[in-house]
Amino acid sequence: MQFNLQYTAYSVAFEHDGNFFAVSDGAVIKRYPVIYKMWDQDPAKLLEDTQKEAGKKLEGFKLVPF
Repeated sequence: MQFNLQYTAYSVAFEHDGNFFAVSDGAVIKRYPVIYKMWDQDPAKLLEDTQKEAGKKLEGFKLVPF
């Protein structure tokens, strides 16, 4: 499901049952399912693996090259 908005806003909200969340990335709201299996993994390891794959590291809210 997707709604095109007239104004920009950035936010995330979970539905009351916790199975979906909505993200506004500017002018569009997108709805995603929560993937519970993902939370079984170590977040530090996920970040490390993702940074290696991207060739960039997360500094604050920015990705910068290694």
